[in-house]
Amino acid sequence: SKLLKDKSERVLVVHKSRSTASSCLVHLILDGLSGADEGRRGKGKELRFTPVFVVTEPAGDVEDRLRASGYEVHEENALLGVVPAAMPMFKSATAQEDYERKARAKRWSDLAKEARCTKVMVADLMDDLAVELLCEVVQGRGAELGNMTAFAETKWGVTIVRPLQELSREEVEAFHRLVFAPATGEGEAAAATDGQSESSPVDRGRPAGAEATLQSLTAEFVLSLQRDFPATVPTLWRTGTKLLTPEEAQGTAGTGVEEHCVLCD
Repeated sequence: SKLLKDKSERVLVVHKSRSTASSCLVHLILDGLSGADEGRRGKGKELRFTPVFVVTEPAGDVEDRLRASGYEVHEENALLGVVPAAMPMFKSATAQEDYERKARAKRWSDLAKEARCTKVMVADLMDDLAVELLCEVVQGRGAELGNMTAFAETKWGVTIVRPLQELSREEVEAFHRLVFAPATGEGEAAAATDGQSESSPVDRGRPAGAEATLQSLTAEFVLSLQRDFPATVPTLWRTGTKLLTPEEAQGTAGTGVEEHCVLCD
């Protein structure tokens, strides 16, 4: 991407716990920077940035590989903890889940600034973005739909980059099994725990007996449609990428950094 063309630019790469998408993103970045896939990339395809990795909790073999790579590695909880006192104010699980998702993204932006990074790279997939898009529509939030499904979005003074946004969960899981399972068995382990991942309702699902939330019900609805109509997720995602505010469509959207709280986002 033209957004990443300076090898000295520091980019915060988020590895979400028990997420196959995050593991694949880390693998692709490390291989791309080490030149391990030079023969497949071809001329002019090398990665041009300096990654700074953050793991949301101890990540086993993946974290070991990150630390062995020589790049900076941080644990999120050790640097930017959650504020549990803020949780009881929510009267519904939907509101709490919505807040936690936004607060987590805000913490990554804060950590990026602290680590002198101008961008944050996340492993959001097409499925995740399709579900989030519908959740925002149902809650009456339409202004940010185009940004939240875009390859890059500027928020809180940093640019959030989604390099895997055009890939489906099925494609990523197939790649993960191909790369990790034969050598370490990580593929089977991740598959067994991926339903508990913190990254999104698509990853996490709804445990038996748990209170239904707008996010979990939307994920169930979208994925059930996807099983019978495989074009559902790609169509939702592509529709989101075409949605622009009048200012964005005319190229007059403001470029200043707006400071506001997570709840007002």
